[in-house]
Amino acid sequence: HLIYFQRMDGTQTGSVTVSQRKAQTAISFKRPSKVFEEGVAGGRNALLGLGATDEILRCLEEVKPLLDALGDRRRKARYAAFRCNYHFLAAEQRDAIKIGDEGLDDARDCGDRLVEGELLYRVGQSYLALGQNRTAIARLEDSLRIIDEHDRGRYDLVVLPAVVARTWLVHALAECGEFAEGIS
Repeated sequence: HLIYFQRMDGTQTGSVTVSQRKAQTAISFKRPSKVFEEGVAGGRNALLGLGATDEILRCLEEVKPLLDALGDRRRKARYAAFRCNYHFLAAEQRDAIKIGDEGLDDARDCGDRLVEGELLYRVGQSYLALGQNRTAIARLEDSLRIIDEHDRGRYDLVVLPAVVARTWLVHALAECGEFAEGIS
């Protein structure tokens, strides 16, 4: 419960919400919020579930009726990639796979090979998280075949899909004890 709050002159209004959430996190978990920041930066995606995932999901769900009304399968496929990633990060792997598979149908129907490749590696991530390593390997290999057909550019993404897909493939191969295949 907030006892006292004062915003300094000249600070951005977004800082108000951020500072309140940081304080609530520190109190709730009896440790500085920096511990969680470092965990996420170190790759512990499960910690993201402690954040504002409900707000992210609400925004994603608000977009769905608009996309349905537009009937644009390319946009629906791109949306599915975002939504699949959300569910992966929120540790909701079965939802990620379901939405990813629906997005794959849209991407294939409209011929968007780049989004198809992205969705394949995102679905592969979720299969790997569920321990379904062989299925993960198949999806990741399919993703790489598509990505390798193109110039391996950024495809309007923050990350390089070829690097991400290969990283997850090596992880899945290692889980199966196939170290030589992961190195090649």
